[in-house]
Amino acid sequence: MKPLSFARSATGQACLVEHRCAEADRAELVLLAFRLLRHQTKNALQRIIAECAQAGLRRTAAGAALADDVQRRIILSAQISDALFGLTAEPATIERRLHSLVNATVELLGDGTQMISTEIEVIGCCPDPLVPVVLHAAHEMVGNAVLHGMHVRLLGKVLVSLISVDGAVSLQVRDDGWGPGAATIGEGHAIIASLARQHGGTVSLARTAEWTLAMMSIPAPA
Repeated sequence: MKPLSFARSATGQACLVEHRCAEADRAELVLLAFRLLRHQTKNALQRIIAECAQAGLRRTAAGAALADDVQRRIILSAQISDALFGLTAEPATIERRLHSLVNATVELLGDGTQMISTEIEVIGCCPDPLVPVVLHAAHEMVGNAVLHGMHVRLLGKVLVSLISVDGAVSLQVRDDGWGPGAATIGEGHAIIASLARQHGGTVSLARTAEWTLAMMSIPAPA
């Protein structure tokens, strides 16, 4: 019976090793696929920018301004996509991604004549499973602050704070704009609220005399 038991054990070990090798191969293929996607996307965007630069648009001042604006928007959109998904580059730390996301969102959605300052603080270490939720929530909240709170305002401030303590996370986005309108509580807000609920969290929106505060709170896992 002992040789049979040993054979079964050896067979089980061999299957386990084979399973782990297969998982490693799949993980390597996924990473390779992401590398290819990033490489191809970066090449495609660079091609579009080059076409804009070489097109006859630059024969006039208005055409040159349009080409420059298209190039700027492509670069900012790629920067936002990189912060959210790692579209053209491998994702960095959440602090760097949050800074990049906030600044690019404000610049992309704001009017060229506006002066909107940003402040971003990150305290503590956000749990890895919550990083995508935090970034998507920040993108929506900052976007609402610019599109609605800063509408037709020349000056404004957007303050973003991410605080992580013992697994609990609080994301706060404040702006000194006009305050939330009916359009602010839309599909994006509902999606973020749904994402927060999946982790036992909540999303709120409040207005004081000086600030509009959008906040997402997710408690530490039980």
